[in-house]
Amino acid sequence: MEMEHHQPGCLQRHPPSHLQHHPTSRQPDRQQLHCTQQHRPQEESTTTDLLTYVMAMREKMEEMSSLVRDNLQDAQDTQTRWKAFDQVKKDLAALSIPSLRYGVAHPATLLITYKGKRHSFDAVRTAEDFVKELRGQQHGECG
Repeated sequence: MEMEHHQPGCLQRHPPSHLQHHPTSRQPDRQQLHCTQQHRPQEESTTTDLLTYVMAMREKMEEMSSLVRDNLQDAQDTQTRWKAFDQVKKDLAALSIPSLRYGVAHPATLLITYKGKRHSFDAVRTAEDFVKELRGQQHGECG
């Protein structure tokens, strides 16, 4: 009678501690994710194999949840930073200067093009100061 040779499963070759991605990397290693998802314990697996698999999958789920939370927080932070420029954009629109163009670029930089020159602002305060300067120029030209 020939004995069936049992190949060690992916989780036996790569214990859960190996499945963690590098702490400086925001994305888990594709090879590790593939390995985790494709090699499920077989019916003849031992209880230890099953527990190791379940623990590794729980760890992966926690890791992925953490990445989702981080990405969501980053998106909310960026949205807040973009909204900070809303009043400045309204003030720019109120100036009604035909050669004035503006918009917000990622992650949160207000870009203003005036008389062919591009100005960029990461801080709302400096953008507000620039708008005041434009207002002064506009009133100086009119009066």
